[in-house]
Amino acid sequence: FRSNLSKNLAIGHKTLPTVSKDERIGPILKKLQKAYLGPDYGKTSMSKTDQLRPELVDAVAPKLFPLCMRSCHSALKTRHHLQYHARVQFRLFLKGCGFTMHDALQYFQKEFCKKAGMTPDEFVKKYSYNIRHAYGQEGKRKDYTPLNCVRIILGTQPTGGQCHGCVFKTHDSLQLKQILQQQSCHLDTSDIDYILEKKNEPQVACRRHFERSFKGASSDNVGEHPNAWYEAAKVASTTSTKEASS
Repeated sequence: FRSNLSKNLAIGHKTLPTVSKDERIGPILKKLQKAYLGPDYGKTSMSKTDQLRPELVDAVAPKLFPLCMRSCHSALKTRHHLQYHARVQFRLFLKGCGFTMHDALQYFQKEFCKKAGMTPDEFVKKYSYNIRHAYGQEGKRKDYTPLNCVRIILGTQPTGGQCHGCVFKTHDSLQLKQILQQQSCHLDTSDIDYILEKKNEPQVACRRHFERSFKGASSDNVGEHPNAWYEAAKVASTTSTKEASS
């Protein structure tokens, strides 16, 4: 099977340039390049004990969130505000971690109201509609799912101090090295160098970051979806804790 698969993949690779020019097939192949076929982390079936609670986010984020979401969390804690694209990215990620609509309203109101001049009434007026909308309670009543890595990488890129997007794409090697040293203090120089070797392949670099952060852990779908990182990190962390106590 492997031999036949390898042979046919090689044949397919050679014919790809010609096939891509076919106006019937070319558009389909372009869409496939952006397709994500893994779990969408939408309506969660996780138990209440597995759902992330608002009061635990600060403790969990530095350990179990991928860098893209740590960036949003760090900006929120520092500025007590997130701009639109970061709000969408982080809000939907937290939804995939188990946040209910009530959790999201509570969490973001608490953080935003730490900023001078922001009152609960002002928060409700400016931001609560979009949160309810994300949970299908306003507008088209669509229940939105968390953004996968391809959508984040190919989406609107951050400018002027914005914090959304894929960190491995939007930052240069020096910036990434500093971020990894600050936020992943357990990584040594060889780990960071290994991760940055794939800086130009953001999803591979992200997967390498996970593999060096949780050595020996399963990395299925990591590098494909931020919530896959969180779920895999949660399992790896729980396993490590059990092994340490046994």
